[in-house]
Amino acid sequence: MAPSESSGFRSGLPRRPGLCLAGDGSRPRKEKGRVLQFAAIPEQAASPYNSSILSESCAAEARSINSIIPRNVSPFAYKVLDAPRLMDDFYSNLIDWSRQGLLAVALGADLHVYNTVTSKVDLWDINKMSKVRSFAGHSKHVTALSWNSHLLSSAGSEGIVLNHDMRVPENSVAAMKGHRSTISGLKWSHDDRQLASGGNDNLVCIWRAGMSKPQQRITAHTACVKALAWSPHHAGLLATGGGTQDQTIA
Repeated sequence: MAPSESSGFRSGLPRRPGLCLAGDGSRPRKEKGRVLQFAAIPEQAASPYNSSILSESCAAEARSINSIIPRNVSPFAYKVLDAPRLMDDFYSNLIDWSRQGLLAVALGADLHVYNTVTSKVDLWDINKMSKVRSFAGHSKHVTALSWNSHLLSSAGSEGIVLNHDMRVPENSVAAMKGHRSTISGLKWSHDDRQLASGGNDNLVCIWRAGMSKPQQRITAHTACVKALAWSPHHAGLLATGGGTQDQTIA
């Protein structure tokens, strides 16, 4: 092959980035004894994606993904709802949230809606199917209720028990505070003299009617206390049940 043809053949070869041929095409050129040499690697390769097509809000969100602090999600439920007649069917979607904080659950042929936002207690007349009145006073979710004749006691996730008297127009007639966190169980005794409350702080508080502070604190459990039952045969006898991490009845 003639030198000119060889030179034309070499000039027509596609050149790969980062790889350089040494020589002018007519004769080998010795440069520090190397025939091939690699170009320097750039400090940062250009992104193959065009970021100009993203809006400013999307670009800012993409930049902030790596800076998001992960949430610490508790493995324990802070609220447990009874769901009788919940169909065990893998292909059914029986629960959904609304944007207003309403939780819809299909139980058999009925649809139940649970309000997770409101902190009020609504009293309904089941015969007339109408609301009688509402009771306010809790700053967070209402978590437990218990009747005592004309007195309705409500507990909230702020750790406070409120007594509502059906005979007076006020929202509450007494406020009792003895828990450090959410109250998950509430139960009046059969003689309407004592109220038991169990909370996520593993405490059981015993209250006398009309008292603002607990008469007794029980620390026998090592988990949330929700199960409370007064004996109908022996006055003052209370059975309490601890949660999954406790699994004891005291």
